Amino acid sequence: IKEDANATLFIKVVKAVGEQLTKLDTNQLAAFTAYVNRRKLAGTKIEVQSLDADLLELQVEVLLDPLLFDPTGKLLSDGSSEPVYQAIVRHLKVFDFGGTFYLSKLIDSVMDTQGVKDFYITSSKLNGSSFTQKIESSAGYIKLDPNTHITYVLSWSKHIGPATTTPLLAH
Repeated sequence: IKEDANATLFIKVVKAVGEQLTKLDTNQLAAFTAYVNRRKLAGTKIEVQSLDADLLELQVEVLLDPLLFDPTGKLLSDGSSEPVYQAIVRHLKVFDFGGTFYLSKLIDSVMDTQGVKDFYITSSKLNGSSFTQKIESSAGYIKLDPNTHITYVLSWSKHIGPATTTPLLAH
């Protein structure tokens, strides 16, 4: 819930379907809006919103330990596990609903992944608009855009191996 300069309260609301957040359908939004209007203080201006998730498109390069990862970013010990991709998705799930999205916090989340030596974000867009450092989520929650590209680089201490770019469309 946020208040604008005109003292209108904007309430963003979504529902959980399994582990995913999604907007309310028309009937649910109407019912929730009616409920809020019944419970509000007289004279309070309220606007209820339920929007599709904002889409975060990234272009990133990740330096990985070649003793733990293959060139496609999968663990050598478990060829189906993609820890960097999973760390990004997990970070978006725990992002503070309705808050400000910080790239530095995403970087911290990915850097906590064992075997990740470095994580560079070369491009970041939310709903097609470029940004650096931080951005407000208009929907209140964010999902990873399928146009995101993660470039994996196996990195020995002084040698950098070949890069492999993996588009998210494969996920």
